[in-house]
Amino acid sequence: MTARTLQLTLRLLEEVVDPELLEELELPPTWVPGPVLDFLRRGVARMSADPEMRVTPVSPGTVPPGELSGVDILLCSPAAFEELLEQPAGVIGVHLVSTPDLDPFRDDSPHARAYRVAIPFDAEMVMDRIRDAVAGFDGEIDEADLVHGAMGWLVTLPHEVHHVLWFAGNGSFNSPADLDVMEGEIGHDLFDLSTGYGIRPALIDGAEVEPEDAEEAALLMEEMVEQRGWVMAERVFTGDLSPDRFLSLLGDALAQKSEFAKKCIEKDFPEP
Repeated sequence: MTARTLQLTLRLLEEVVDPELLEELELPPTWVPGPVLDFLRRGVARMSADPEMRVTPVSPGTVPPGELSGVDILLCSPAAFEELLEQPAGVIGVHLVSTPDLDPFRDDSPHARAYRVAIPFDAEMVMDRIRDAVAGFDGEIDEADLVHGAMGWLVTLPHEVHHVLWFAGNGSFNSPADLDVMEGEIGHDLFDLSTGYGIRPALIDGAEVEPEDAEEAALLMEEMVEQRGWVMAERVFTGDLSPDRFLSLLGDALAQKSEFAKKCIEKDFPEP
């Protein structure tokens, strides 16, 4: 089985989920200001061209070849992330392996039929996360450190994508739904395929590390994809897509929102 380059597509949740479902659940739309969305889409395009996107199956003799060749990166409101996608509050990204109860992607299966990652996005929330990441113990923030916090948030994109790349290599480009059905045939469940447990060692600082048990396998996987995420982010988010630029776009959007809200208040409650 030959290697395959996975292609990334950045979408808003509203573009792939039935709008009536979102309306029924009274979930707010994803607030990604236009310039910020353009920045992220260009970043994802650069990620698609990164050499790390080329995946070689590790068990072609055991796992038959699948047909998947793309990954959807879904931005959604924090409310949709928690209520529709059933993810815990505070989580900043997830590789969607299981199907949420309401089956928003119409997988008609307990597990996903496509490669998807989801990231909650709200401009105010993201800025708060960036500021919290660099705040001192006393809550004080050195504005010069904010760019590091911005890069830390941007790493979320390649971090989650690397979860998929690892899974795709272990599962020979099959979907979680198909691999779940194959468990008896291939001798590995979705946990194994997600972490590599019993399939291949994790790569930490360039060295192969075999986990002692399943718990360590999960920890090593997270450490590995975080390392790989940073390496890819440093290649992608530079120049006109620098974290400084991302921070500036976020700040501009929040300032415009604040000014708009102020004008609305003045219109409704003019000074005497």
